[in-house]
Amino acid sequence: MPSSKKKKSPKPKCKDVIKSGQNKGNQCPNDAIFGTLLCGIHTKKSKSAVESTSFASKAKCEGFTKNGERCKKNATQKGYCNAHYNSIYGNTIVGSAINSLNSRHSDTSYYLVKLIYALKYKDLNKPIDEVDGARAKKEELFGKNDCFITGEKNVGVGDHLYAIRQYAPVTGEYGMNDDWNRIPVSGSINKNYKNFMFADGHSKDIGYEILTEEELEELRKEKEDGIKDEKLKKKLEKYKISRFEIYKKIREWIDYVEGIGIKLSFPFDTHDRKFMEDHKNDYLKINEKFVQNVIFNSQLNKRMSVETAITNVKNITGLTHKGTRKSRQSKSKTPQSAPSRLNFKEYGQNF
Repeated sequence: MPSSKKKKSPKPKCKDVIKSGQNKGNQCPNDAIFGTLLCGIHTKKSKSAVESTSFASKAKCEGFTKNGERCKKNATQKGYCNAHYNSIYGNTIVGSAINSLNSRHSDTSYYLVKLIYALKYKDLNKPIDEVDGARAKKEELFGKNDCFITGEKNVGVGDHLYAIRQYAPVTGEYGMNDDWNRIPVSGSINKNYKNFMFADGHSKDIGYEILTEEELEELRKEKEDGIKDEKLKKKLEKYKISRFEIYKKIREWIDYVEGIGIKLSFPFDTHDRKFMEDHKNDYLKINEKFVQNVIFNSQLNKRMSVETAITNVKNITGLTHKGTRKSRQSKSKTPQSAPSRLNFKEYGQNF
């Protein structure tokens, strides 16, 4: 028969560190005295024991029960007890909302990198027009205002050859935001034109990766014999030049600028990396706190449980648990006009 006894929770450990000996600097392994953060030894050495927040004043859960009462359990994660935490963050609608909010950090980081570049790194390169023959060389390879791949007219500033931030997790460097690193490419293809897929299924990004002789040979045959793969052919149907020619032009430009001491990318210093890490952490915390506050507010207005609050969100948005809209068939043949605004008060919401 399995034992019905509940497992005791582990006692908190002393928060002080060992001051001498082989284990100097390591956390003290002794149990903390109840109501303090220190063991008996370190309590005696300390002038005054620090009161433990985990014992003296545990935070209570911010959720409400199904009866509309404030939850009396201790908070364990993000201001909620385990049950409320799981009912919120285990819910597909709430989880999807948080994930969607967090995914937008990539857009924010793009502009942060450009800001840091403008303030600290823009003078690493000379302006392109101050280097003899540089502008002419660039136009010889890529043209002036039209997409050098599709021929589309007036593509504006074009695309960054070395991506502003996408390569940084692999290379540790960010793309320059200047004319050396911008080439005329239309918006219709600028997401994928540097990503080369090969016959065996592997791919390379020619914005920062160099092709092998075998890969170049495959592109040569593709140029001479045409594209055999129908999916790839469909994907490249706008292209006026072959992938072999695209690679040769890009590689020639990279070799040229490197040969005259121009950089297409740069690394962040320690301070900038810390700024970016702190911003991302703060961004994620703000998103989670916002979602918590919305749910908490909806509970507070009507003293409803988390489950009821989330159900009401589904009713208002017309979403099912699978994230699809419910089909609603009107009894009348004449379609009814949608209300001008949702009546949130009906559901106890205060948005």
